[in-house]
Amino acid sequence: MEDHLQQALVPYVLTFGRNATYLNLDIDIDDEIVVLQVEDEENADFCRLLNHSNQVAFGGPRGMGMPLWVMLDCAIMPSAIVGFMLDADDAPDDLWQVLDIDEDYEGWIPVSEYCAALTIEPGCVSGFSLHSHIPSQGIATRTKALALAVLDAKAQIGVTQFSNPS
Repeated sequence: MEDHLQQALVPYVLTFGRNATYLNLDIDIDDEIVVLQVEDEENADFCRLLNHSNQVAFGGPRGMGMPLWVMLDCAIMPSAIVGFMLDADDAPDDLWQVLDIDEDYEGWIPVSEYCAALTIEPGCVSGFSLHSHIPSQGIATRTKALALAVLDAKAQIGVTQFSNPS
């Protein structure tokens, strides 16, 4: 990936508003984490695009793509979705094509996401969705590390379906 794209990546947290006070957002990284609140109408297009991004990454609604209600009920409301995004002006053309984004879209474009539910064990999360639409650049690894830090997780368990190759 070109250096300017790496520099253009913006870390985000998508969560329910009051959850933000419980997240570890004071992480020593180069960029400030943008907190997007799901109940803010300004973020509706990003939420839809993020869900579509997950659908694309995991084979659509007939594959392993996360239904919108799961994204909301199991990730955003009790916890947060963490990832990296690009401003529309910085996103490469192939990302626009992969995500089938309307050419007049001007908002944030999700590049990666990690979803983890909090567990009954303090400091442990159960991760259930991780992807990046820019492969072989370490973005998925950085996304997971950022999410674990934001959630103040000291341990994690991963969940996947038996036949899921990812």
